[in-house]
Amino acid sequence: MSQGKRTDVDDHISKLPGELLSHILTFLNVKKAIGTKLVSRKWRDLSLYRSVLVLDYTLINIGVHDDHLLDSMSLPQKYQFVEQVNRVFNTIKLHKPLALTIWFPLGRMFSSYIDNWVSLAIKMECEKIDLEFKFATLDYDDEPYNFPCHLLLSSKNSHLKRLSLCECQFNPTPEIAERLVTLKSITLVMVLMEANELDLILSSSLSLESLELIDCEVLTSLRICHQDLGLKDLAVTAMLVEANIELSIPNLEIFSFFGSLEDITFSRMNQLKSIELNMDRTYQKGLCQLFDELSGNAPCLEALFLSCDFPQYLCYPHNKNHTPKFDNLTHLELTAKEDYGWNMFTHMLYKSPQLKGLVIDKVCRE
Repeated sequence: MSQGKRTDVDDHISKLPGELLSHILTFLNVKKAIGTKLVSRKWRDLSLYRSVLVLDYTLINIGVHDDHLLDSMSLPQKYQFVEQVNRVFNTIKLHKPLALTIWFPLGRMFSSYIDNWVSLAIKMECEKIDLEFKFATLDYDDEPYNFPCHLLLSSKNSHLKRLSLCECQFNPTPEIAERLVTLKSITLVMVLMEANELDLILSSSLSLESLELIDCEVLTSLRICHQDLGLKDLAVTAMLVEANIELSIPNLEIFSFFGSLEDITFSRMNQLKSIELNMDRTYQKGLCQLFDELSGNAPCLEALFLSCDFPQYLCYPHNKNHTPKFDNLTHLELTAKEDYGWNMFTHMLYKSPQLKGLVIDKVCRE
C-alpha cells in the first residue's frame, strides 16, 4: 500500500508542467540539481536555468562545513573540480544578467579553464564576478591566477557591477580600466597589484560605492585622493602588512580599519560620518594627532569606534582648551589596551555637545 502511494505521488510530480519542474530545480544547489535531472527521462529533458551560479568545493563532495580542508587540496581533487565545473557549464542554461562565484583553491596552472569560465560569464552580461582562490599557491609551485582583464574588452558594453578577487593578480591597463566604469563594489583580498594600478581603477570607477582591501601589498603605501570619487564605504584590513594610509575622499561616509597601522592621514573628509579603528599595535604618532586631524578634516563625524594602544605621553595635557571639538559626534566607543590618559577623554566629552552614547571597555593583559 505504501509503495502504491509513493508511485502515485511520483506520477503527480511527473505531470507538472516542465516550466514548473525547472523552477523547482532552481532551489537546489548546482550539484543536486544536475543529479536530480537523472531521476527520470522527463527530468533529464528539463532545462536547468541559472542566473546566480555558485561553484564551490561541494561539487567534489566536500561538506559545506568542511571549508577548512581547502588548504590541503590535492592536485587530483583540483582537476576533479575543474571537470565538474566544465560539466556544469555544459549542462546549465545561463540567464542574463549572470552572477558568478567560484570558490576553490585554483592557481595559474588552471588559467585556461578559469579564463574560459570568466569569458562565458562576461558574454552573459555578468554583473558579479567573485573568484575566491584562497590557498591556491600553497603547494605544487603554483602562482596566483592572473585575472584576464583583456576579456572585459570582448563585449561591446561592460555590465560588471561587483568584482571580488582573492589571491589573484590584477593588472588593468588604461583601456581596460575604462570598462570598469560600471563597478559599484570592489573587494580585493591578497591581490597582487601596483599602487598606480589601483589609482587607475579608482580614477575610472567614479560610480564606485564600496571598496574593501584585505592584506594587499598596496596597503604599505595606500594613497586615495580623488575629489570626484563617489566612494561611500572603505574597509581596510592589514593583518599581514603594516599599512600607511593617506585619504582625501570628500564623499566617503564610512571608514573602517583592522590590523597594523604605521601612519594614517585624513584630509577633506567632508561627509565622513563613521570611523572604526582597531589597531593591533601601538600607534606611535599618538591619539592627540589623530583627534586633531579628525576634528579638522571630518566635521560631520557622528560615530567613532577606537581600539588600540597609544603612547600616554602623546596625549593632551590637562588643559581642556587643547582638546579638539567634535560638534556632531553622537556615539563614542573606546577599547583601551593600555592607559589612554583618561583626563583627555574627560575634556573630550565637554567638546562633544551632541554625544548621546559612550561605551568604554578595557582589555586586560596578563
